[in-house]
Amino acid sequence: MLKVLAFEPAGRHEVPEDLGSLIHLKYFSFTIVSREGTVIPKSIGMLENLETLDLTRTLIFDLPREICKLRKLRHFLGDAISLNQLKDGIGGMASLQTLRRVYLHGNEDEYDDKVVELIEELGKLNQLKELDLFLYGVFKRKYMSVISSSISKMQQMEKLYITCGVIDFHLNLPKLRYLVLDGELEKLPEWIPNLHYLVKLKLIYSKITYDTIQLLKSMPNLLSISLRKDAYVGETLHFQNEWFKNLKELYLHDLKNLKYIVIEQGALPSLKKLHISSDSVSAFQLKTIPTGIQHLKKLENLSICYVSEEFRQNLSLNGGTDHWIFKQVPFVDIRPRR
Repeated sequence: MLKVLAFEPAGRHEVPEDLGSLIHLKYFSFTIVSREGTVIPKSIGMLENLETLDLTRTLIFDLPREICKLRKLRHFLGDAISLNQLKDGIGGMASLQTLRRVYLHGNEDEYDDKVVELIEELGKLNQLKELDLFLYGVFKRKYMSVISSSISKMQQMEKLYITCGVIDFHLNLPKLRYLVLDGELEKLPEWIPNLHYLVKLKLIYSKITYDTIQLLKSMPNLLSISLRKDAYVGETLHFQNEWFKNLKELYLHDLKNLKYIVIEQGALPSLKKLHISSDSVSAFQLKTIPTGIQHLKKLENLSICYVSEEFRQNLSLNGGTDHWIFKQVPFVDIRPRR
């Protein structure tokens, strides 16, 4: 009668072959960090009542096609698990609401009809609310239109995470609230500013410019923006009056070209958190404290990491020339170079 099994083996690296005998199981989690990889037995297809399959921290080389028999499965949480081997089956898993940390592999030599058919199958998962998909191989141009079509059929989607070398999608997801794009954007997709319910936007390696930032300024429900790993390539980030009226969190991480931040009065009036950081000393180029930071009357948390010693001294409580600028901020964390 077992319904929940969270399996964290010590010494053993195998899922029991007779897993399928636990026919009443609704939740199964298997966690093992091993370079050898883990084999999921075919008997898993017998778990007709399984609703959650959590393989988040488990290395899986071969995923049995029998998983496609799990018609009641709602949440499939993987860790870099390939979907290519589930062709002609995954489209039948109509109850899926979460599909996390999975990838597709594109053919490097030619337009692979099998990959296209698999992507079209994904479009049948119209109950999906969260998709975390890594596109591996050559996906720069060849498959973009069919990917756009399939994902746009997922009209219940609330959270979308896409990782790809170059991202050029055209999506229609009216309920989307969280969006993470990890890959180069030739330009900001025109559909993003039209996401009226979007709450959180994270861009990684996107290489957007100042013109792109302007397109985001009036999104009504946007509360958090994170720009990471050269997501923004300009030297100056200038927030003008009435920009981002409702934004509460702004994260700027590892923007190697960024030297100046300017905040006009009336910009970012609701901002509570401002975090500026880098993975290394050489990647931090910010010259001064953001100009106009004193205009942020609701700022509660200011964090700037890897600043120069001169930068830090100017902000010191003991005689720093610039400390007055943000004296109203309750929490300030300024960290010097190591």
